[in-house]
Amino acid sequence: MIQSLARKRTHLAALAALAGLVFALFAAMQSASAAPSGAITFSDSDATVPVGSEVTVHVEVTDPDADPGATVAWVRVSGTLKFLEDTESGAADLTANSGLAVTFVADTTPGKQVWGPYTLVIPDGTPEGKYTVSARVDLNGATAGGVTTVKKTITVGGAGDGLGSASLVVTDMDGKANASLSTAPASAGTIYLAVQALNSLGNKSNNGDVDQVIVYARGGTIAVAEVAAADLEGDDARVAASNPNAITIADARAAEGFSITASGSVAVSIDVRATLIGSDGAVDSNTVTIGFTGPANAISVGDPSGPLGQSDSTITFEVKASDSAGTGVVLAPHSISAVVKDRSGTDPNVGDLYQKDDDDRDGCKDVGEDDTDTGDCNEEDDARTTEVEDDFVEKKYDAKTVVVPVTTSEDNADAGEYTLVVTFGTTETEVTFNVAGPAADIDATTDAEGPVGIGQVIEVTATVTDADGIPVKNSVSDNPATTDVDESTGERVTFTAVGALQMRTIQNEITTTVNTKDGVAKARFVVTQGSGTATIIVSAGDASTFVSLSDASADPVEEVEEISAANCLSSTNAGPASWTCEGGSDASAIFPDLQSRGATALWLWNGSSWLRYSLRDGAEIPGSTDFMIQNRDNLWISY
Repeated sequence: MIQSLARKRTHLAALAALAGLVFALFAAMQSASAAPSGAITFSDSDATVPVGSEVTVHVEVTDPDADPGATVAWVRVSGTLKFLEDTESGAADLTANSGLAVTFVADTTPGKQVWGPYTLVIPDGTPEGKYTVSARVDLNGATAGGVTTVKKTITVGGAGDGLGSASLVVTDMDGKANASLSTAPASAGTIYLAVQALNSLGNKSNNGDVDQVIVYARGGTIAVAEVAAADLEGDDARVAASNPNAITIADARAAEGFSITASGSVAVSIDVRATLIGSDGAVDSNTVTIGFTGPANAISVGDPSGPLGQSDSTITFEVKASDSAGTGVVLAPHSISAVVKDRSGTDPNVGDLYQKDDDDRDGCKDVGEDDTDTGDCNEEDDARTTEVEDDFVEKKYDAKTVVVPVTTSEDNADAGEYTLVVTFGTTETEVTFNVAGPAADIDATTDAEGPVGIGQVIEVTATVTDADGIPVKNSVSDNPATTDVDESTGERVTFTAVGALQMRTIQNEITTTVNTKDGVAKARFVVTQGSGTATIIVSAGDASTFVSLSDASADPVEEVEEISAANCLSSTNAGPASWTCEGGSDASAIFPDLQSRGATALWLWNGSSWLRYSLRDGAEIPGSTDFMIQNRDNLWISY
């Protein structure tokens, strides 16, 4: 269905205006002490014009004090450019220096003051190049020191075509680009877009460069909307239906805004594009894909925020919903339910569900607390952006994510694995989580490779688990903004450096205690002085371990020679061999290596006879002896 509507500011706009008023009041207070300023503006968007054209010029003064007011003495232009006489604006006749003498009474209007329009003529034959328009302005009226000359450059020549390309973007309802607003509910959602004409130089076109805009959106209902940035308004008289999937905007401007709503209530993806037509031809914009979401069709449950402690502990799960097309949609806490299977008594238990970023359930995104927290977001409770009382923005919570808290009470829950079941309609989704017991084991490692030196920073990582190998519960709060549950402290890890090679923390201490997250804690030490070896003792609860580091002065660890047939026999071939290692070995320890090479027996000369060791099917054969081999013993290998 095609509609040609001029978007009216209604309830939502009124609320937005109310919020804007607060900002405006603050801005007015801030600017009250700011100095007045002047500027020159042109009707041409990029101040680049062809020979033989005309440009409208205005002089603007921002005079917050508005007393005694500002005045403009003259407006001039360099070169052969001329101003036309304009008695309505108060300008006198053209002067010899291409300037206008302006005789205005001081303007004491608060805010921006504008003088003009003045018509600047670029005569035929004007050389191409840059020209300067200047104005003599008394910013403070009778106040001394307020006279200044403001200038702006205009380029003659090389203006290019007025219509060269077009850019289409998703915007908010006020015309400000915001790509994140490209989806909306099909049942009652609206998506806003704006198309901007660009000249062949890539700058914004002038309004006169565009005659028509055709918007295509198959599957959507299109309506013209104002573009706040361009100060344009929707106009029924300018809009006509081109076909069931498009509208044509006549008498178009360089920037046009429009809204699209879904034609039905099911999930749909719509490709939107625009064609702009002007005296320089026609151009197509880029294509923007927008989406309208249908009702929630399925949910997904995220991983737990961490292991759950046996008592007075809380973890959370995030639940999201999607429609039939797989697009994320709004999900309310009352739309789902959750329960823990195989509980020990009443623990673990599911708490009250809530929207993500709205832990205090006030309808606003939680960004920290302040002295004015009233529990009502419209009273500016927790959406403050600075310490200034009136400087705030209402930040909505994440409406597409529901948080499921799982807690344990004062009674110890059994350690082990549990299952959370989340029900949506007739569908159940299960996810497992662990209740962790006290620390029972610690594994510690460092990032040091080889000897360490003075000034080197060493990071020690400890992984703490319970008796079942489950990471201990977090001692870092998953949700600092939570106000209605007690975030208990879990296992903390203490790192202590001792030894002749001295190490200190960044705080110049030999000991530091660190919180765990998913069973992992990290500490950093600096090698400060001494030599030899440093030992870092790592402990949590009743579990402890250590890691040692040495500098280059420490005695190197002597490499232990591996006792094996390949390393200690002078030969592994058939025939005589001798034992070359200092350490001894039983025949049974080295024969499997020889047997894998095809040997059938290993013989030892004991000074009077040969002792034999041999196996068949893994067992010694009759007459075999498991003898001890020593350094320089004479041996014989049979194959």
